[in-house]
Amino acid sequence: MENKLTIFLISHNRPQDAIRAVKSILAQNDQRFNLIISDNSSNQELTELISATYPHIQYRKRDSALTALAHFNLCISEVESDYFSLFHDDDLMLPNYVSSFWSAQNQFPNAIAYGGNALVEKNDHVIGVSFKAAADYEVINCPDDLAAKYFSRHQLGIAPFPSYIYRRSDTCSLMFDLHAGKYSDVQSLLQLADCGSFVWIKEPMMVYRMHGSNDSNVESFGDRLKFLAFLKRKGQTLSPIILLNYRRFIYKKYLSSR
Repeated sequence: MENKLTIFLISHNRPQDAIRAVKSILAQNDQRFNLIISDNSSNQELTELISATYPHIQYRKRDSALTALAHFNLCISEVESDYFSLFHDDDLMLPNYVSSFWSAQNQFPNAIAYGGNALVEKNDHVIGVSFKAAADYEVINCPDDLAAKYFSRHQLGIAPFPSYIYRRSDTCSLMFDLHAGKYSDVQSLLQLADCGSFVWIKEPMMVYRMHGSNDSNVESFGDRLKFLAFLKRKGQTLSPIILLNYRRFIYKKYLSSR
């Protein structure tokens, strides 16, 4: 199918969560997508569950030694469709995930990435949405626009990383730096924003599940400093206010952690 979307479900040692995610993906009200399960678990539990329950789904068993970032890069290197998503096994898709993307793509065909809003769930209860917006679509035209969404004093939230759908022709700028640390997702998105515009979709498209094993629950100031060094290197394409705002951002993080 022309312009088909490939959804990679990235899984590691969470077989039951992965099965829940698969069910949510298969329940889409728009079936214009292809699902590939990419599993670098250190055991065979998901392999056996998929074989018994969903034998028709494409399943790719990876080397368990792959890091999360290397796993992302491997999937990106295998994309053959025009668009793709790197969805996480501990999150859930709402039934409109695919249809909302295609609707946005129809209105903004030249965008290179589309991020969706999310219902944020903690302890099995929805506690809010990932970002607030006045319009149905927020267009991000440059790295400055994107960085402001993350680090400005009055930012209203962000499109969560698993919600993103990317245009394959621009993925050369998306490949993850394996040494960038845990904030490499933001770094990669800022690099990609040099290549074209992003569209954030106000309508929630997924459930972002907060739980004890979320990597985002653990702050790393060493990795924050790595990211600060990246922003300094990128200084020619970012306005000085971005660097200032980020310094304030990590200072506030430091104080709250103390």
